[in-house]
Amino acid sequence: MSTLLKHPHLKTILIFVGAWLFLYLIPYETAGGAESKSLAKISLDRIINGGPNGNWQHCLAIPFIIGFLLWRYQSRYKKLVFNTSWWGAGFLIFSLFLYWLGSQINLYYLGYVAMHGIAMSFVLWLGGWRTFWQLSFFSILGFFFWPWYFIGREIGLPLRLLVTQMAEPTLNLLGLDTLKQGTGLLSAPTATLAMGEKFSIDVAAACSGLRSLMSLLLMSLIVGYTANRSPWSRALLFLSAFPLAVLGNVIRILILVYGSIWFGSDFAIGKSEHDPSAFHIGSGLVIFVFVFIGLMALSKVFQKYIDKPEEAENLTQNETAKPTAYKSKIINWLLPCIAIILTIIIKLLTPDLQVKPDISVRMELPTKVGSYNSEKVSPTPAELIGLPEDTQFVKRSYFPSWGNSFYDKINMGIVLSGQDRRSLHPPNECLIAQGWKIISEETRVIELSLEQKLPIRILSLSKVMAKSKDSGELTTLNAYYIYWWTGNNKVSADYNQMVKNHFSTMIRERVYSRWAYPNLLGFQHPYEKREETLTRLTRFLQLCAHDFQLSAEPF
Repeated sequence: MSTLLKHPHLKTILIFVGAWLFLYLIPYETAGGAESKSLAKISLDRIINGGPNGNWQHCLAIPFIIGFLLWRYQSRYKKLVFNTSWWGAGFLIFSLFLYWLGSQINLYYLGYVAMHGIAMSFVLWLGGWRTFWQLSFFSILGFFFWPWYFIGREIGLPLRLLVTQMAEPTLNLLGLDTLKQGTGLLSAPTATLAMGEKFSIDVAAACSGLRSLMSLLLMSLIVGYTANRSPWSRALLFLSAFPLAVLGNVIRILILVYGSIWFGSDFAIGKSEHDPSAFHIGSGLVIFVFVFIGLMALSKVFQKYIDKPEEAENLTQNETAKPTAYKSKIINWLLPCIAIILTIIIKLLTPDLQVKPDISVRMELPTKVGSYNSEKVSPTPAELIGLPEDTQFVKRSYFPSWGNSFYDKINMGIVLSGQDRRSLHPPNECLIAQGWKIISEETRVIELSLEQKLPIRILSLSKVMAKSKDSGELTTLNAYYIYWWTGNNKVSADYNQMVKNHFSTMIRERVYSRWAYPNLLGFQHPYEKREETLTRLTRFLQLCAHDFQLSAEPF
């Protein structure tokens, strides 16, 4: 530590760290500007509150881990060459642009990327490419400092499906007839037991493997840095965390299934996803310990067969080398400070975002549509997980007066985003997690009147289910999910088009538009053909869309 404190470049480093912290702590953008939060507050809120697909409390430990490793292995960096690189100035300007852009379009992730880029730009500007690569490990480690919620959506669901897909044949091989429905595992129906009566396990977001994966990836980096020398062994150790996390969660699912059979679902799993039992929590901790032991064992194997003795000798020579002489220059810290100050000035001169008061839908579905009566339905806890508190829901189930068949039921809903766009996302992942198989997708345009046309997205779905609650026979249920996006006085069936309009409106007009997501789920009668069902459902939309769709001007 004394070596670092006496380093001639310490003053410049402290100035850079202060500038970085200043950007991290000053107000960032929020839609409407009612409470402008800094990136520090935004990330801290997300870290403490966790997310729908995992906990992120480990982020708080990253600065301490980096500080400890720098102190513990400071001898490794005595030979660092400090030589100003103008590439660092270019990357710094680009990162500052991303910071400004993220603040203008209310995108926190872009702010995270910018802050990470600014930190690494400092290293490149200060020390040059050689020093940049020598400290690249800490750049990778710093990635875990940020709560990347979108990883839960992009990786969490595929992990859940993979764990489910691996657990199903394993259970069948063990003599437990099992059916897979999305991310759920249900006991197959028998002559005496209905489907799912013996056991029913849903591989929820918390059991996807994402939590253990993030922890294992972090641990693999630290173990590789402290115990392994070869870049190849470190890379292999990092990659091995992926199969270890999946395998561990498959074993955990098997434990929960047998626990449900032997001791009951309440004991093995808990009363709900939000109230897991001690057995449920304990199984996760035990499996994580075993998987971590496997990670340590692989590290030892890589040390023996991949790491080379001469690499350790070279490392010892580097640790005893004298530091390269360096003279701190005023230009090294003056130019970055000027760039940061200009970014802040431009940000302050840019008008704040304003929430557009009018919305394109009426958040009230009709109680009666033609011969259909309805009842109000509340959103499920699964639908509310991870969504901002100001997200609004309205849902109704419609039944025709001339019949009460399950196939006649039509479910409708509207989701209105709040001041955070993550309220809205394509429905594909949720439908797959619920056990639906998406057969096909298409876009159509239906007429609401002579002057109004409504573009809609149609997903053709199927699901294997029991014919009745007490039946051991299985049947295939076909259904159609229809939805569209509406906001900023526009209507679109394309999610990417909606996002593009949303961001461009914020940049050009400094207006945040609240987008809505009307949706409909209808079922196909066994005697109906596909087009007959779609005609029935689109006709239903034509009858009721005018009651809640205030604007229907396609892009």
